[in-house]
Formats: sequence, structure tokens, C-alpha cells
Amino acid sequence: MRLLALLSIATLFLLNSCATQPRKNLTSPMEFKSAIHSLAHDLFTQLDNSQGVLGRLAQIPDGASNSQKTVLIDPFIDSLSGESVKAGLQVQNLLIENVSMHFKQFALSPLTPDKLTQAHYVMAGIIYLDDYQNEDKRYHVAASIFQADTGKIVAQSESWIENKNLDYTPVPIYKDNPMYMLKDPLLKGMIETAKNPVGAYAQRGYFAALKAQAVTVEATAAYEQKDYPKAMNLFQKAIDQTQGQTMKAYSGLYQTYLKMKKLAEAEQVFATLFALGVSNNNISVRFLFSVNSVEFVDNLELRTQYAFWLRQIGKYFRNNKLCTKIAGHSSLSGSEKYNEDLSLKRAQQILHLLQQHFPAIHKRASAVGKGFKETIVGSGTDDSRDVVDRRVEFVIVNCAQLHLPL
Repeated sequence: MRLLALLSIATLFLLNSCATQPRKNLTSPMEFKSAIHSLAHDLFTQLDNSQGVLGRLAQIPDGASNSQKTVLIDPFIDSLSGESVKAGLQVQNLLIENVSMHFKQFALSPLTPDKLTQAHYVMAGIIYLDDYQNEDKRYHVAASIFQADTGKIVAQSESWIENKNLDYTPVPIYKDNPMYMLKDPLLKGMIETAKNPVGAYAQRGYFAALKAQAVTVEATAAYEQKDYPKAMNLFQKAIDQTQGQTMKAYSGLYQTYLKMKKLAEAEQVFATLFALGVSNNNISVRFLFSVNSVEFVDNLELRTQYAFWLRQIGKYFRNNKLCTKIAGHSSLSGSEKYNEDLSLKRAQQILHLLQQHFPAIHKRASAVGKGFKETIVGSGTDDSRDVVDRRVEFVIVNCAQLHLPL
């Protein structure tokens, strides 16, 4: 018995010491399903090891639901654009499938407010296009699992994907986002958490916002199911929480109002969203231009939205003594000179249109063309994968930097 006890203690020490070390899956890029299978195996092997000997002995062998530890997935995002894309949803579905088949001691499911109150762990994950060992760009997935009550990370892994043509179409609620959430604190916290090593903790702001985030996720699901009254109530419920006033929640409420034909309400939410973007220094507005043109795309619904976006942006600068550089950006295709010229003309067009709502905007703003110097994705594919590279950005600056008469 004494020998058995010593062996148990030694095993417990070994398992726990292994579980506190950062671990990453640094294998070569693999076929999509194989890469996600590898990610799931590494993550949940670490999680299983972190249970220790006593935790394992407490589990009921028949895999009954009352013996399972609950792990909730916060929807994977593209860490470059801050959006949920279809490839991210495929990652989540494959993870759930793998865990249900190979790790029956855990129940993996999407994040919801009801489940969060009983959850043992939460998973944060990201997918993004990244440089692989100075070679061509490859899709990179990173995820961590942390304790729902303390935020301590107990598993972390990464995987590279060989496939170059994943479905990077944004899910519906992101496809028509009025603004990119490139620097939103919640999303930055989620990205940091997904990359943090075992033994570290989930980023503080992200962990504190989990309850509100769960409500936002539930609201998003209602939106995807076209239950817009429910989505509206849930997005507002999230915003009413202390940590719930996020760009994601306001953007969801904005789009829900549009679907319900509540244009006046949508316009007011956009005004709040823009102001929040200024406070986050994250003001990348999703104006879409026709190819090789300074005219907006020929879409009546979008042009209607652009009209009140411009109205509210003009109103914001009229009411706040701030100065801005309006920066046009382009994707990585075509010549550098052509893209610089086109992006400048598009920025100048936005400045011109803003003068209709704030005639003195030219004293507070200047236009600049960045071309493809500041691409975020840099794929040059000219499709949904690099649409964020073709953005218009408002950069708040010291008025003296503009060299304009005030």
C-alpha cells in the first residue's frame, strides 16, 4: 500500500509538473482536418493530465454525463480582422467532434450564459494567416483552455494548416459590420489569452467580460437564426452589463436594427459605435468602393447606410475638437504607385462627402493614401480574405500635425 501511495504521489507530481509548462504544437502544416485533430488531441491530453490522479480516479468509467467536465468554446475569431469566419466555425465543429469521440470525460460545447454558470473550463481560440518559417503564408490556429472560476490556463496548443483556400467568408453578422474591430479591448484580450502559455492566466479584461460575452454570443446565435427581436433584446442586455459595452455588442445591435427596419435607431447606435472606436483608437470604417473607382459600390442598401455613417462621423467631429487623418488603404495587388494614388483619391472622396455634414471638416482633417504599405492580411487575393486591407481609417492626431488652419 505504501509503495502504491508513493507511486501515486510521484505520478501526480509528474503530471502536474508537465501541465504547468508551456506547450505548443509546432509540427509542419497539415491538411485542415488533420491539423485540427492534432490541436484537439494536444489540448485535451494536456487538460486530462491537469486533472491529476485524484481527478481521474473520481471520474466514472461509463462516461455518464454527470462525470464529464464541461468546456465551453468562445467562438473562434480571425485575429487579424476581429471577425468570425466560416473556417473558424469549421474548426469549432471539428474540435467538438474530436472531443466527443476521443475524450468522453469532457463535454465540449458553445459558450452560452446558462452553461457558463456551471462550466469547469472555457476555450479561447483564434485563426489567422501567418508567415510560416519565412515561407509562404499559412493559416495558423492557436487555442487555450482556462479554468472558468480562476482564469488559470491549463492547456495551450497551436497548429498550422496546409490548405491555402479555406472559406474565409465572414459569418453573416460580421459580413456587414460597419466597422472593423481591430483594436477592440475584448478581442485583444481574447487573442492574448489564446496565445498565453500553460500556467499563465486569461487576460484580465477578457476574463472579466465573459458573462457579457456569453450573452453577446447568444444574441449572435439569435441573429443568425433570424430571430431579430430576441437578438435585439439580448444585445441590449449585454450592453447593459458593466463589461458588455463592446464594439461587438454595439455592432450586433446596429445590424439587428437594420434587419428590423429601425433605421433611426441603427443610426444612433452607429454614432455610439464610432465614439467607442475613437476611445479605442480603432476607427476603421467599412466603406466599400467599386473596383478601380472612388465611387461606392452600386448597392442601394449600403449607400443608404453610408449616408448616415457620414452624417454621424461629421457630427462627431463637429461636436468634438479633435483632428484626424483619413487614411485610405488597399490590398496587396497591382503596382505600389497605382494603389497609393487610388487609396488617396478614396480618402479624399470621404473627406469631400463629410463636408456636406460638417463644412469646416477640412480644417480638422487631411487625406492620405497608404496604398498597401499597412496591410493587415497581405494575401493579395482580392477576395474575402483580405477585404480588411481595403479599409478607410480615421486616425486621431494632434491638430498641429495636420498643418492646417484651425
